[in-house]
Amino acid sequence: MDARAERNAADLRDRKSRARSIGALAFLCLLAALLMPAVSARAGAALPMFVSADPQTRASQASLPSDAVSIFKKKDGYYLFLPAGWDADRLTLLDAEGGALTIDGDAHEAGDTLSLTPGERYVMASGDTAWDVTVLQSALVPAVFIATDRQDISAMLQDKTVREHGLCSILNADGTLEYDGPLDYIRTRGNSTHSYPKKPFQIKLAKSTSLFGMEKSKKWVFLANYADKSLIRNTIALDLARYADVYAYVPETQAVDLFLNHQYYGSFLLTEKCEIASSRLDISDLEERNESLNEGTYPAFGASGYAPGAEKGVSLAEDPDDITGGYLILATIPRYFERETSGFVTDRGQSFTIDQPKEASPEEVAYIHGVMQRIEDALFSDDWGSDAAPRWADMLDETTFIHRYILAEVLADNDGSLPYFYKDADGNDPTVYCAPVWDQDNILGANLTHADPARSYIRNDEAEGAWFAEAMRHDAFAEKAAQIYRDTYEPALQILLGERTDPYGCLRSIEEYGAEVAGTAALDNVRWRIAAYRPKHFNMTGDTPEENIEFLRAYIAARKAFLDEEW
Repeated sequence: MDARAERNAADLRDRKSRARSIGALAFLCLLAALLMPAVSARAGAALPMFVSADPQTRASQASLPSDAVSIFKKKDGYYLFLPAGWDADRLTLLDAEGGALTIDGDAHEAGDTLSLTPGERYVMASGDTAWDVTVLQSALVPAVFIATDRQDISAMLQDKTVREHGLCSILNADGTLEYDGPLDYIRTRGNSTHSYPKKPFQIKLAKSTSLFGMEKSKKWVFLANYADKSLIRNTIALDLARYADVYAYVPETQAVDLFLNHQYYGSFLLTEKCEIASSRLDISDLEERNESLNEGTYPAFGASGYAPGAEKGVSLAEDPDDITGGYLILATIPRYFERETSGFVTDRGQSFTIDQPKEASPEEVAYIHGVMQRIEDALFSDDWGSDAAPRWADMLDETTFIHRYILAEVLADNDGSLPYFYKDADGNDPTVYCAPVWDQDNILGANLTHADPARSYIRNDEAEGAWFAEAMRHDAFAEKAAQIYRDTYEPALQILLGERTDPYGCLRSIEEYGAEVAGTAALDNVRWRIAAYRPKHFNMTGDTPEENIEFLRAYIAARKAFLDEEW
């Protein structure tokens, strides 16, 4: 067994053992929640709050700790969402209006230990107020509890620049405490995903911390997966990138339940932030060097509007001696280019935003623009494969570029023509790489514009500056792509379909991925109502978590059949 297999084998065994028998329990909990009517309650009444009675699972012992959970009001009734790590037979009543609460007629006071059964309905009452409460409990995934200093987070949910401070505690699915401490901030993030009701988030912990065995960091991202009703597309895409074994960095992930200000907010994919850092994409950190030389606020330069040849950024007072790297840039669409601080547009109209350094100087923007422009010129040259002109593959790493294209085709990626690129300082490595893989919820039939599994979307991209489509017009590139698909990605799809096992421990079957999130998916479905989510751009792939997993499996089978014939 090689090093990659050793890294993943233990985790794979653990995931398999924890995934058994959860599907039926999740379905019963969901069914109970959907069938139970609501009892009216007086508007504005204080809702009862609970904590775990087990001191081993407790975070801080404050009067209102971050991991206290309140019942949650929806239009169809009230719910008490419990994390997987709590013992439902040992709950402590933390608070209730007037300090007393009856549950199905039995009186309880604050501080009492009580037992509730997931899937059951209880009539809870305090004074003249009653709540008809359905109890649901997650399974197999950790829970993240965040309590902000200001309870009203409406501004943060609307504006990505608003940051809230507070506390964070994290409970593993087995009931052990993973993290408990201050939270520097939580904020919303994303472009199109920020427009959805269920917001994605970024947090910054007070100190660099390893979570769930991932590398230490302060910054972590919560992907909402709102467009992906199966909740596993992002995980599959990143595991496929890991399986390919050609990228220097692939973000690690962990499915979690998020409780925000004592209310269940939904199922999320906790991931490492896609960034240049020693524990992430480990290349020269130009942003850090910029910050060490420039204090305060500096004016922006360049026009914010999209136009070929455009450049924009921040007029820093001083540049580092070496501005050749590192850069993390994202190929994007014009309206996203216009929103970001730094970026450029190539002569053929492909816009790029500069993620790092976020505030790039005029010289830095001009430098990385020039690098990418030379690659584009060579890629679109009439002398594409000759020695008479500069070859794109002498500047852009061919392996990651081909693999990133094939991965986009395999996944029918709606944003597949717009990947990340990065470049280290010339003294370390002057090559540009097409990576990392990131944020892949809008794939494998989730989007109506990419719903047909028997069609090549990225190869047929008609945009003038589409780099992958241009490369695939050349036989040498297309032949290499076909061979890599047969050697790497066809076997990977067989693993996903359960037709073989992964000797490296990177990939599992669709059923195994689905079983791992069945418990959290059942809660998320109640919280956000899959069946009610029908935006115009997305398919209705199923009304239940089970139907969405089955849709995804069928789509992958159809996609594989098409790609097998193509390649």
